[in-house]
Amino acid sequence: MVRRMSGADREVESEREKTDAHLTDFFGRGEAFARQLIAENARLRRELHERGDGEAPLEAGVVESLLRRSHELEAALAAAEAEAEAARTAGAQAISAARAQSEVAEAAIIEAMDAAAAAKAALAARTAVIESLQAEVDAARAEAVAARAALAGAKASAPPTAAQAIDADAVATEVAAADEDMVGAQVGSGEGGVIGSIAPAAAVAAETPETVAPETVAPETVAPETVAPETVAPETVAPETAAPETAAPGAVASESVATESSDVALAAAAARVEALQRQIAGLEAENYHLASVYIGLQQLHATRSLGDLLQALCEILLNFLGVGGFTILAIDEVRWVAFPLVREGGHIEEIDERVLASDPPLAAVAGLGRPWQGGDPMPGEYGVLFFLPLHSGARLCGIIAVESLLAQKDGISDDDLAVLAMLSEHAGLAFENLWLRAHAAQAPLSRHAIEELVGA
Repeated sequence: MVRRMSGADREVESEREKTDAHLTDFFGRGEAFARQLIAENARLRRELHERGDGEAPLEAGVVESLLRRSHELEAALAAAEAEAEAARTAGAQAISAARAQSEVAEAAIIEAMDAAAAAKAALAARTAVIESLQAEVDAARAEAVAARAALAGAKASAPPTAAQAIDADAVATEVAAADEDMVGAQVGSGEGGVIGSIAPAAAVAAETPETVAPETVAPETVAPETVAPETVAPETVAPETAAPETAAPGAVASESVATESSDVALAAAAARVEALQRQIAGLEAENYHLASVYIGLQQLHATRSLGDLLQALCEILLNFLGVGGFTILAIDEVRWVAFPLVREGGHIEEIDERVLASDPPLAAVAGLGRPWQGGDPMPGEYGVLFFLPLHSGARLCGIIAVESLLAQKDGISDDDLAVLAMLSEHAGLAFENLWLRAHAAQAPLSRHAIEELVGA
């Protein structure tokens, strides 16, 4: 079974190869020196033998030369060992730094992707709920149409009196107006793919006059009732002209019951339509909020420069939150001060550097130590509604001073607080990612380095 080497194993193997190379070089030079000594010894022996002074001692110069050479070899060995240790230390430090930068960037990207996926899933869920409510609205409208048809049928079988016709007309007019208002609100909401599909059902409100013909009985049909007794002889009245007055009691009672039941059904359908319309309006507002958060996340994490990030922040504050005046401050971590980068609604020259430690509201913001969340305090001061920290984890990257709202903005809503919490976290992450990218050493992609990062 072949075991795949991890990044740490490759690192150890690389260091072992470097050490083996240094040792091989060292022993090679030692072997060469030993051979030189052997050759020098053989030469000296030959010279002594030729002179016949085989018992003569070695000269002091030769001994000193050997000692110097030995010291040189020892120094070379120490230098080689120090060089190997330095190379090993530098390699380990470089690997650790690259690994740390990669982990930070990878965590930020994963978090941004998770947030975007959650926002997209929430949008899909809300869309499904709206479609379900749309089906319920269609069903309620169908019930109203059925109730109206039943009412028309009952009136066709037994012609109503003038007062009943007026009441039925009023009920039908109210239901039709409620349908038209609901369709207009749904089409005007701008949700073309989901809400716009309800529009074809608006034709129900414009029902043809023939279906309610019995309701428009002209007063002239009951003219015999208004004839003065002295002008017409009782015996000359045609029997058929008095037919409406002599209607059977059972028919009148059944007509009254049908009318009442139809009125109840129409009122229930209208109430249900109104309740569903309110629920759809609430869901559409929540959908708009989720879409705003999703678009804001995309704008923040798609930036490639600090200028793009500042532009995205300004657009979110102006368009999504309705903030008319604000200042974006960056943090100098060396001197621990906040300095202005961008200002909207005023001159940036009016804003000075502020020392975080000695500035009470900014010290409170910096002391939070994490991204702002709903329910956390929102310190402010004269001319500033509140300060919002921009964090990447525990690192404070910037602060937004919200100075004023647009004229048409009444106040900060719960949805606005959710967007502010998103800005506090993800704007800080985007800022730190741009900072790391600008100061990271440029290196080409390689299989070995990528596999080390994956293994780590």
